[in-house]
Amino acid sequence: MRLELRLTIARAKAKLLAARLSRPTPYIDKTMYVSWNAMFVSAYLEAEKVLEGALAESSRAFALKTMDRMLRETWGEEQGFAHRIWRGCVARVIG
Repeated sequence: MRLELRLTIARAKAKLLAARLSRPTPYIDKTMYVSWNAMFVSAYLEAEKVLEGALAESSRAFALKTMDRMLRETWGEEQGFAHRIWRGCVARVIG
């Protein structure tokens, strides 16, 4: 890439960052939906089967780390998995 183009892009990025920093940070929903996370865990474990090397290992590691968190935060021996967890409060589906 030519130097002039790189400088133009850098200036544009700086302007965009300055504009973004002047606005309030948008809300981020940190709710853990167990069913969605379980689907992603399955997808990462499937990806491990077709990927190779470090990428396969990182997919597997991420899936297992996510599953460990789900078990730790949303599983109860008598109730099974919670539906979701938000700000440390567990919501279970009854029935």
